[in-house]
Amino acid sequence: MSRRVVGRWMALAASVGIGPGCIEAALVTGLGHEEEVDEDDEGRFDSEIFEQDVETDWADTAAELQGGSLAGDMGDVQNIDDEQPMLRGWVYDGYASFEIHAQKQDGSGAAMAIVDLQGGLESPDLEAGAHFVFQSTDYADASELRVTLIGCSGPSEGAWAFDQSANEVTVDVSEGSSPDSLVLDFSGTFVRADDASGEQQVVVGSVEFDPTQATE
Repeated sequence: MSRRVVGRWMALAASVGIGPGCIEAALVTGLGHEEEVDEDDEGRFDSEIFEQDVETDWADTAAELQGGSLAGDMGDVQNIDDEQPMLRGWVYDGYASFEIHAQKQDGSGAAMAIVDLQGGLESPDLEAGAHFVFQSTDYADASELRVTLIGCSGPSEGAWAFDQSANEVTVDVSEGSSPDSLVLDFSGTFVRADDASGEQQVVVGSVEFDPTQATE
């Protein structure tokens, strides 16, 4: 299965309100990489996850992200505060997805936020000053902007014990550090379904991108 086919499936899933989980996102990321992972690699993140394969269709749709952050609580991984997370993203046919991969400073846990934008970076609603609140029960036409957030966390990158969609996502858009860039600040509220507590948790983050890359 090619990355482009998986991208189409994920875009369709988002359009009908079904978000892919952390494992599906990892599958998309791993496509095309057949090299063995060095289990002794002590780098901050697994280099296999972030390696870019320029030989595949994925290279044509990769999104350039200029910066981001992730903080808050996801499952048992709490007090996340990463101002230099690893970033990945792609744009495809009216759809965009950003991944913000964070790690606790003491190495005791990792987290990932997957921010999906139905309507893509070319949506006219994405402009500085815009403010949105999306509920997980909301539905929208394929051409309308709808933002969903999946939270993933666990003891280490890729070992996700928590995998859940946010019940509510708040989005604010502002001007970025360059004339063509925008910053998307987001906040996701989760009601934990991975234990019996029903605890409410919040994660906040940001990602900076150039919306014109969707039409280049």
